[in-house]
Amino acid sequence: MYDYLDEVLKKLVVQIYNAFSRFRSLRFDELHILSETQDLYAELERINTDAFFLIANYYYRAESQTVRTLDQAWLDRVLVTPSEVMKYSYASETTRKRDRLLEALIATKGSVAEIDKAMRYWTQMTGWFSVEVADQAVAQAREDIGVAEVMWCSEHDAKVCDYCWKLNKQVFRADTVPPKPHPNCRCWTVDVGRVVSW
Repeated sequence: MYDYLDEVLKKLVVQIYNAFSRFRSLRFDELHILSETQDLYAELERINTDAFFLIANYYYRAESQTVRTLDQAWLDRVLVTPSEVMKYSYASETTRKRDRLLEALIATKGSVAEIDKAMRYWTQMTGWFSVEVADQAVAQAREDIGVAEVMWCSEHDAKVCDYCWKLNKQVFRADTVPPKPHPNCRCWTVDVGRVVSW
């Protein structure tokens, strides 16, 4: 189900790497580090928001089979609402990650290792919330078209956790699907009433 998301993420990771590379090349200066860190995270949020918007509309249209698109207000609501999977919101986590890097840079006088760590954490969070956005877009489409029941589908490989495997092929009312148990969960649901081709 997440093939399109994976393609978007590949391009997104390059953009994230480039943004952090530009930041890494700056000379550490306590006077400017606050504004430079804020600028970096503003750019990262813009990059992610653009990608999340593409992801949301791709999955919404695929599920609803309409040309309607989700708007920025819809995406903003998803990003400020705490995720059942991560237990925090994207919006609050972006602020936390920015502030954590700023504090680490001040404490370490501009350590490149801290910048690299921040890039890894940002990239990981981006992947997790990309899945969250895709899942929320599918849920919105199902609500809009009145889907009644869905079936849980787990990957058939050694990486699937016991919790997800036990849910495999179980049918739920569309409004009572259990939350995914962990970030990076690759499970998905399908409308019992029709087959959707991803």
